[in-house]
Amino acid sequence: MQSNQAPTFVPLPFAANGLRNVIPEASQAGITPGAASFNDGFPPSTMQPKTQGGVPPDGKDFNGILYAVTQTVRWVQAGGQFLFSAAFATDANVGGYPKGAVLVRADYGGFWFNEADNNTTNPDATDGSARNWLSLNADWNAAGGPAQILHRPTLATVATSGSYNDLTNKPAVPPAQVNSDWNAASGVAAILNKPFIPPAQVNSDWNASSGVAAILNKPDVQGLLGFTPVQQGGGSGMGTNKVYIGWSGSELLAQVDGSPQGYLWTSVNAPSGIGQNGWQRFPSGLYLQWGMTPSIATDGTPTFNFPIAFPNAAFGIVAIQQAKGTTSGAAYSLGAQVTNSSSFSVSPDQGGPTGSCPIFWIALGV
Repeated sequence: MQSNQAPTFVPLPFAANGLRNVIPEASQAGITPGAASFNDGFPPSTMQPKTQGGVPPDGKDFNGILYAVTQTVRWVQAGGQFLFSAAFATDANVGGYPKGAVLVRADYGGFWFNEADNNTTNPDATDGSARNWLSLNADWNAAGGPAQILHRPTLATVATSGSYNDLTNKPAVPPAQVNSDWNAASGVAAILNKPFIPPAQVNSDWNASSGVAAILNKPDVQGLLGFTPVQQGGGSGMGTNKVYIGWSGSELLAQVDGSPQGYLWTSVNAPSGIGQNGWQRFPSGLYLQWGMTPSIATDGTPTFNFPIAFPNAAFGIVAIQQAKGTTSGAAYSLGAQVTNSSSFSVSPDQGGPTGSCPIFWIALGV
């Protein structure tokens, strides 16, 4: 054969974009009438006249066969190599790779050469199960086999070791020289023609208001900032931790280094109304209310308003009398209950002694 008889390149597998069947390996006889397979090719029924029960071959089978063949042709023409395939090697119709087979390594960094027929072992295996595979990578030290470098030049030892000690004709290195000494006034260590270096200059001092250390035309740093900065740490008993204060979108939060400290208590998220009758909102949303009622008699169930209505609900109320009954001189029992989020009622024991006194109460809610 001559070099000018090279076959035409196949840039695209036959019927790559056409209708085609995937050709199965096993016979399709008795499964799909007239279907082709790699085992049978086209079955005998496709070679008989229709009048005698023949079945015409399927054009998609033709496309499938030619696609499988030209797909491999295209890969080989492009210089493609094949990786080890366990499914292919153990196929009953293959029975392992033949002696002389060459496969590309799994990392595409070299090739494997097979030295035995029917070899089903994986050359890329790292567990020691590979058998009869040789690496085709060139080996400088190989004295034989496919890895041997033919016509290898003879190089000096230093070419492969890189060691200074393997050099020949090494130069003689003179002993250590004398270091120069700035303070030496004579001798080989003296520095000739030393320049005159003036004494240390005066450092600038930010806090100096006069003299050579004063900084002229100092900028107004605080004015440039537009606000008065706050000193972080440095006080008595304080650490050097980094403190963060920021806005969550609804609350002011604090954090020390990587540890969140929760919400800061401010007059906004913890408002209050302080007095004999008063209230306090906590950052958690809990409300505490307290107060003193006027003197009430034992024969009624009066209702009183909270200083402010609880926004959502009142949880409960506790009440105690402030003095004994004014008529009988004896204390009387007392009950209190929440009427709604805005008011409560008290119920003295109407079966006890007569009289009247003020009531102190405390309520919780949200």
